[in-house]
Amino acid sequence: MQTDSAGRFVAESPVDASGVVKARRQGYADAVLLAPLRAGENAPVDLWLSPLGANGQVGPAGGTVVVPGSPAQVTLPAAALVDGVTGQAFTGTADVLVTPIHPGRRPAAMPGSYQARAGTGSVTIESFGALHVELRAADSGRPLQLGAGKTAVIRIPLASRSPTPPATLPLYHLDETSGLWVEEGSATLVGRGEEAYYEGRVSHFSYWNADRPTETVYVEGCVRLEDGRVPESAVVSSEGVDYSGRAVALPDGEGRFRVPVRKGGQASLSADSSLLRAGPLAVVPSNTDISLPECLVLQEVAQAPVIVRQPTEVKVTAGERALLSVLVEGRDLRYEWRRNGTLLPGETAPVLLQPNVQASDSGAQYSVAVSNAYGRVTSTPILLTVDATPPPPPPAARADLMRLVYASFDTWFLAFAPAQLTDMEMTMLLPPATVCRSGKVLQAVFDGRDVGGGEPIAADVQHRIDASFESCDVTEGLFLDGRAMAEFRYTRAPGSVAVTGSTAMTQLSLASQAVQGEGRFGYVARIDTSTGVATEVAMTPASGAVLTSRKSGLSAVYAGGGTNLTVTSTSMIYHAKDLAFDVQGRRYVATGELRHGAEMGGALLLTSEGKQIGRLIVSGGVVAIEIDGQVQPL
Repeated sequence: MQTDSAGRFVAESPVDASGVVKARRQGYADAVLLAPLRAGENAPVDLWLSPLGANGQVGPAGGTVVVPGSPAQVTLPAAALVDGVTGQAFTGTADVLVTPIHPGRRPAAMPGSYQARAGTGSVTIESFGALHVELRAADSGRPLQLGAGKTAVIRIPLASRSPTPPATLPLYHLDETSGLWVEEGSATLVGRGEEAYYEGRVSHFSYWNADRPTETVYVEGCVRLEDGRVPESAVVSSEGVDYSGRAVALPDGEGRFRVPVRKGGQASLSADSSLLRAGPLAVVPSNTDISLPECLVLQEVAQAPVIVRQPTEVKVTAGERALLSVLVEGRDLRYEWRRNGTLLPGETAPVLLQPNVQASDSGAQYSVAVSNAYGRVTSTPILLTVDATPPPPPPAARADLMRLVYASFDTWFLAFAPAQLTDMEMTMLLPPATVCRSGKVLQAVFDGRDVGGGEPIAADVQHRIDASFESCDVTEGLFLDGRAMAEFRYTRAPGSVAVTGSTAMTQLSLASQAVQGEGRFGYVARIDTSTGVATEVAMTPASGAVLTSRKSGLSAVYAGGGTNLTVTSTSMIYHAKDLAFDVQGRRYVATGELRHGAEMGGALLLTSEGKQIGRLIVSGGVVAIEIDGQVQPL
C-alpha cells in the first residue's frame, strides 16, 4: 500500500501477534519494524527511514565504498559477488548502497526491534550502531550477494547513547521475516570521537548491528483516558536515555501494561493512542521491577512543549563522551541543541552526545530549544565540566602495564648480556664459540680488540665489551638477540664481585621473557662467584631508555627512578624506587616492595595521575596481579 501525503497508513492484522511492517522510499534504506499488533484494534506505529549515505560502484576487482563525512564504509574483495536469486557468479559492475543508522540520535530508527534470537526465544539487546548495505547489478538492478566463502569488511559508526562503548561487540544481522536480530561474528572498536567505528567481517549483506545482550527490568502500570476509562487501543513505549534501546507493549483489556527497560539504566516512558499522548515520564535507574503509583493519562496534545525534566550539569573525564538529555511533554517535537549559543547542526534529538571531550571543552554551556506547531520552549543552560585527568585504562590494559613493571626487573639480564663473555669471577674472557648452547655470538670486542678467549680482565679498571648475539641460548633457555655495549668496572671481595656500569642496548631481546631493551641502563650489582648468581642488583634506566613487551606490544619509555632486586637463599625482594615510565604518552610510577619466598608480603603499586592502576602481590605462593581487588595470574 501507499501512504498519504503526511506519511500515514492503515494496515489490518487478522490475529493477535507481532508483525513485521516494511516501508520503502527512493533515496532511503528500507524501514523494517517488528510491531505489536492486536486483531480489531488500532495500534499507532512509527517507521523511520534513514537517508542513503552513499551509492558507489565496484567492479570484479572489488573495492571500497565510503560514506562522505562518516567513518561508515564497506570493502568488497575481488570476484566476491553472485546473483542474489540464482547464485551464479557476477562479473559486472555492482552498485553498492550504504546507509549508516544512528540509534543514539533516534532509537526508533533501529530496524526490526531491540530483540535478538536466543535459542527458541529472544533476548533484549542494546545497540551501538547499525549499517545497511544493498548490492545491485548496475545494468539491471538485480539483487546481488556475497558468494559462498567470501567475506567483506564493514565499518559501523559508533552511534550510541552509552558513554562507555565496549572495545569489542557481537555482530548481528536482521532476519527481515521475523524482525529479530541474529548473532553472527564480532566487531572491534577503532578510533575516537566522531571518527569511532566498529569494524568486522560479514559473509552476506542486509542490516548489520553492533550490539550486546542486556539485562532488563519491567515497568508495570496502567493507561487511562482523562475521564478514567480504559482506552480502546494504545501503545506504551520505553526509550533509553543513557543507552540506545527501545521497547513497546500493548496494554491489556484493563489498560495494564508491562514494558522492559535496561536494568540500572535511565529511560523515558510514554503512551500513544491516535491523537492522544501521555508522558514522557522519567524512569529512574533500578535493578528491580518498577510499579508506577499512578496510571498514565492520555490527553490531547494541542499544546506547546513542556519541559518535564531539565538537562542537568555534566561532569566527565577528558577523552570520554558527554551525554546530555532533556525530557519534554508534547507531540511532533523538534529539538535544536546549542553550545555557547551556537546552533549544533544535525543535533535534533532529545539526547545530545559530545564525543571525546577535552579539557578545552570545560565550561561550555549547552541548551536545547524544543518546538512544535503550538509553541517553543528553551531549557535552562547547563555547564559541562571536564576533568583533565584521563581515566585509567581498561582492566586488560592495566594488567599488561603491571606485567611491564615486573619485566623491569628483567632488564638486569639484558644489561648483563655482554658479561656472558666472562667467567663467573669476571677474571677472564671466554671464547665466543663456547658462550651459547645454541645460536651464536656474532661479535665480541673487549677494550677495542676482538675476543679470542683467555684474555685477563683487570679489577678496578674501566672496561668496555661490545657484543652481538643471534638466538644465543646462554643458560636455561635465556635466548639473547641483538647488540649491547657495556662499560663497567668491578671490585673483588671474598666470594663475590661488585660490578658498577651501564649497558647501551640496540634491539636487545630476551626471548624467554619476551622483552626487548633499547637505550642505556645503569646498574650496580653484587655477584656470588661460586654460583654466578647476582644477589643484589640496582637498575637505573636512563631517561628515554625503552623496554618493550613482545606479548602485549606495550613499550615503557623510562623517565626516572629505578629498581632493586635482592636474592637470598630463601627469598627474592623486589623494590621499585619511584620507577617512572611513559606508555602511549601517559606517565606511570611504580613504588613499593614485594617479598616472595620464605618471607612473603608487601606489594608493588602502580599509579598514574594520582590514580591507582594496579598492584603486584603474592597470592597462593606466586606473584600475581591485582586490579580493583580482583586477582589474576601474572
